[in-house]
Amino acid sequence: RRVDGHVRFLVEAPSEPLTVLASPDRLAQACENVLDNALSFAPPGSTVKVTLARQGTAAVIVVADQGPGIPPEHLGRVFDRFFSYRPDDPLARRDHAGLGLAIVKAIVEAYGGSVSAANGDGGGAVITMRLPVAG
Repeated sequence: RRVDGHVRFLVEAPSEPLTVLASPDRLAQACENVLDNALSFAPPGSTVKVTLARQGTAAVIVVADQGPGIPPEHLGRVFDRFFSYRPDDPLARRDHAGLGLAIVKAIVEAYGGSVSAANGDGGGAVITMRLPVAG
């Protein structure tokens, strides 16, 4: 959580509910981990954008921050257990165990979904979670 500045959250979601077959607690944990990760990289005064949409038979949650993004050589590793890349944070190993996104991947895949990481066109990291829509 930022104490040195505020980060805004912009949430875009459809007016009709999207239902997925997943434990509400586990789904909340996955979303919280992705949001915590975005918040930890978001500069003060920036915005973290959260989008929920239906794409075909999937509910898609996209979390995009305005931080430094993910170095290309690390894009394939961000969901690995114990991986954390924070070169500007001297307390990174103490404060970030590198488990948050690994837990997200385990939860989302357990419910038949997928998760991916990319860099946004204007910078920042983009985490996309896809889960099958119920029914």
